[in-house]
Amino acid sequence: MMVASGARTCSGRHLRRLATLAVVLIMLGAVTSRAEASSLHRLASGTVAFSSDGTRYAAWQVRGDEQIVVFDTLTGQRRQITPPPGCKLHDEEEDGEPIISAAAGRFLLTCEEGDAQALLDVQSGVSVFLPKKTNGTSDWYRVGTRYVMGVNVLYDIATATSTSLHRPADLDAPGASTNGICPAVRHLVLRYQPQGLFKTFAYQGGLFAQGTGKHDDVQLDRCHGRPTILPGPSEPVKSPLRTGGEPSNFELGGGLLTWDTGHSAVNFEPNEETASRGTLSSYRPSTGRLRTWKLPRLSNNRGQDDESPGVYGYSAHTANTVFWIATRTLIGLGEEGIAVGTSSVYAASLRG
Repeated sequence: MMVASGARTCSGRHLRRLATLAVVLIMLGAVTSRAEASSLHRLASGTVAFSSDGTRYAAWQVRGDEQIVVFDTLTGQRRQITPPPGCKLHDEEEDGEPIISAAAGRFLLTCEEGDAQALLDVQSGVSVFLPKKTNGTSDWYRVGTRYVMGVNVLYDIATATSTSLHRPADLDAPGASTNGICPAVRHLVLRYQPQGLFKTFAYQGGLFAQGTGKHDDVQLDRCHGRPTILPGPSEPVKSPLRTGGEPSNFELGGGLLTWDTGHSAVNFEPNEETASRGTLSSYRPSTGRLRTWKLPRLSNNRGQDDESPGVYGYSAHTANTVFWIATRTLIGLGEEGIAVGTSSVYAASLRG
């Protein structure tokens, strides 16, 4: 009887362990499986500015046209909005690296007169000019759902008031970029904030995403529990001479995380030394679905006399669409270097 009872107990434990292992394997499979997605299709050409609010709207301007094209990715409709005289859509990649210049249907505009900046609400079509500093300059650079951030200053969209930010700790003030997130994520944000304003990492609510520095993997930290490691794309072995191409342009919004392994044309990261094509990836934390797209390998997109094909540009998204903004031409800025001249916008739907 004792032996039989022991056998039944051992069998029960064994079954429970197998069941637990099965659940773990299912969870791991949901996280690490990568699905090859349908091809990206070209949405627009000859663009001189592009921006996405990360949830529903994307907007761009084509060279020689003052109209701003607004693409509603929820309905699939496009319309044009005339900005205030002398104003244009602020290009996310204006300084060589993309920044967050739109949120919640509001897009940052750059205006010629008096070096002004404005905020365009694409739902109403109304633009509101942002306040200038006492010296007459304007340097707003990061748009949030309720606030616009500048150098050491925060602008409240609802109340049209500005608040000074003198110390990194002030970022935890009501309405600032780290307000309302858990301590673990807040610590990561404040730790990596000095690295710059560009998309070297992304955070929202209880999530923080960044590259691991190994195999093009991406690490997603949460408020509680162990980080999730998202495997890098399967591509040919990198050349020792290759620089760039690591996961970058992280963006969290609309329940989606996106990033890419493309290159910066402005920084002249060589891409022709490897067979790597570069990829755009998306991950939906709520479902664990990981998808990837091969980036279009284009010729002449580094401008001037260089005809080497490559994948130069950056990625963006809304809740149901991913974008690849491919650099097509460069322009010289004299002693200030070079900048992106025109781009082509590619897109893929996440529906289905």
